[in-house]
Amino acid sequence: FLGVHIDEWRKTFYAKHTGDTTEAKQKAFQRARKDVTDNGMMTVQDDVYLTRDEKLQVTIMKKADGQDIAGQP
Repeated sequence: FLGVHIDEWRKTFYAKHTGDTTEAKQKAFQRARKDVTDNGMMTVQDDVYLTRDEKLQVTIMKKADGQDIAGQP
């Protein structure tokens, strides 16, 4: 796992965002998506946002495997 599907990211983003309206959350999400792709932090393939940060990739893979950062279960 190196990325997240836009639908899952959006759902989580909206749940955690402090915007008062759905419109505010939509605009903030659009800005966040644009920022991470414009600055090269993530790429998009078939609506899946993929991280380009190798350290973050390792952290995500370890979490998905149920390991801590040091690789321990």
